[in-house]
Order: sequence, then structure tokens, then C-alpha cells
Amino acid sequence: MLCRCFDAAAPLSSLVQSQVKRAVRLIGLIRLIGLIREIRLIGLIRLIGLIREIRLIGLIRLIREIREIRLIGRVRRVRRVRAAAGDPATVLRPAATRHINTRGRVRTRK
Repeated sequence: MLCRCFDAAAPLSSLVQSQVKRAVRLIGLIRLIGLIREIRLIGLIRLIGLIREIRLIGLIRLIREIREIRLIGRVRRVRRVRAAAGDPATVLRPAATRHINTRGRVRTRK
């Protein structure tokens, strides 16, 4: 499932594909422990031992894939990590402000 996102960049060996699957399990474990904020993403991947195989483009694709399988729940956090990884498509904007009007309906303004 996860390995299809790397096919466009470079075909990976089955060894690396199994490492990526192991990485996803590890990221899930680390999120369970609650360390995802303390550990920067590059340190996390170095911890897993994948930094040699995955170049930056593959790394950004991995983050997108993680967001799709909802290991990291909040989109804002993923966008912050992607911006830190150097994704030019990610522009950090201030979060939308929510207003509750007099009738009690929630309106979102950017």
C-alpha cells in the first residue's frame, strides 16, 4: 500500500519496501507514545534507519501517505512537518478563525 508512492521516483527493492512498512508501524508506535512532537522527522527516519534509501522527494511522499492513512491526525501538523522538510507546495498560512454569530452558527473566516 505504502510502496506505490515511491514507484514514480525510483523503483525500490523489496528489502527497502519491507523497511518502509516497518517504518510506518514504528511511526504509529511513536505516535502512540506521544513523542511525535519531540522527534523531528529526519531524526525519526534516521532512528528507523531509512535515511540512505529515501531521498527528500520520497520523504515528502511518505508524509503525504502517512496523512492519507491517518497516523498523524491533524492536517496542520503534517503541513508544518512538510514545510520543515522543504516542500515548496506547502505554504504555512495562519489558521482560519472561527466566529460564532448571535444565532449560534459557526462561521469560518480565513
